[in-house]
Amino acid sequence: MDLFSAVAEKDVTFRVARRLKDVVKDVNRLKVTIGTDYSNFTSEMTYD
Repeated sequence: MDLFSAVAEKDVTFRVARRLKDVVKDVNRLKVTIGTDYSNFTSEMTYD
């Protein structure tokens, strides 16, 4: 039995611990920064 099967049998709920940290307008695009409260990890993406 793998981890996910074992967890599914116990009806465990996972919550994603990421949130929107920042949004910056870049001409006609948006640059967003997503991070977590549990580490210094951040990820930036640009959207039209």
